[in-house]
Amino acid sequence: MAITVGNKSTNTTTPGSNNFITFNHTQDTGSDGLIVVAISMASANNTTTVTYGGVAMTQRLKYNSSQLMQRYGYWELEGPSTGSNQVRINFTANVFNPVNTQVQSFTGAEAGGNLNNNDIASSPHSRTRTGITAGSVMMVMAVSTANISSGVISVDGTSVTKNTLNNNRFQSVGTSTNPLSAGSVVSIVTGPETWKALTNVTLEIKVKSGGGGGSTTGNFFLAM
Repeated sequence: MAITVGNKSTNTTTPGSNNFITFNHTQDTGSDGLIVVAISMASANNTTTVTYGGVAMTQRLKYNSSQLMQRYGYWELEGPSTGSNQVRINFTANVFNPVNTQVQSFTGAEAGGNLNNNDIASSPHSRTRTGITAGSVMMVMAVSTANISSGVISVDGTSVTKNTLNNNRFQSVGTSTNPLSAGSVVSIVTGPETWKALTNVTLEIKVKSGGGGGSTTGNFFLAM
């Protein structure tokens, strides 16, 4: 089975007097579902747990960038409930700064792909990722103090559709749709000028064991 890149939701919320945020995301129907949540927020507080449909997600990365004064990371869940379900993000305390969240669904996929995190470097920020499984796709997150909405994310030379959110820092997230070859892959993120610095944070979305072939793209939803 090939990976299908499915529904996507984005959310920027200031919890204020709450120590959590909630919004809904729709997981696609189909076998071997996977959901990934990308979060970035000010360093003042921290994420504790993330759930989807009441089920705890697995933390793959939670990183505090002293250069950006931002925390960012990835959480993933295999076999999530299909349809519209609640995403809940819990924090260590009340959060009075906006939190950027982007949620991406997949089918034909499994958790546990390679995770690589590189803090800010000048644009273009290029990294080679190794140990890739054939048929996988790549989810990429760039975080910057600069407005990187006009920048580009590319994986193996192909530009990736992305969304950019602003919480006083800018978060761009996109996922490649072409199936990757086994071995190494190059991820490049760019900003509006060469001197603008941004992160290059990648999560391999692995094709379900026994799967392979191409990939397809689904729908996009905006959660407010």
